[in-house]
Amino acid sequence: MKWLILFSMILPFQNFIFSQENVLPKKKTYKVTVYDSYSQSHKGYLHNIADSSVSLASAPTHFGETGKGKLIQYPDISSITIQRKGSAARGVIYGAVGGFLIGVIIGIASGDDPVTPPEEDFLGLSGLFTYTAGEKAIGGGILLAGAGAAVGGITGALIKKKFTINGKKENFDAMRMQTLEKIYTPSKH
Repeated sequence: MKWLILFSMILPFQNFIFSQENVLPKKKTYKVTVYDSYSQSHKGYLHNIADSSVSLASAPTHFGETGKGKLIQYPDISSITIQRKGSAARGVIYGAVGGFLIGVIIGIASGDDPVTPPEEDFLGLSGLFTYTAGEKAIGGGILLAGAGAAVGGITGALIKKKFTINGKKENFDAMRMQTLEKIYTPSKH
């Protein structure tokens, strides 16, 4: 009975306990190129984004880490290009794995080659060009893994997000919101 009374007293407060969730930034590093209104480029790593400025670090750093960065105010910004560090390497890995899996599936789905009877094989070479489904799967997987790695690497290297600011606060705020949304979105477990 005491547990029931205690439970009924604590139950109304459970909303306060679970109502706020701490969302920490993801541990990701972003390469940034800021073009100012004087056509100069400033390259670095995204350190922080404030209400009216962007902070760039010269060494690779995760977003929001403590330390100093080069501060650039939004009126001085013409455009910003943001790319996740290591995106080409991730593209190679994803492309190779995807290509290998597709090659294995195609090889298994094509099945074994038919065996040529000895009386129809005049030169005795039919055994060189007949493969089992497993051999086709491994060969196709290796072949398509290489092609997938090449395509993934090129795609990963080219994926960048460019924002045109032109010194306007509304353009800077739109860039800031999109970038922070990407950084702070909780991971799905």
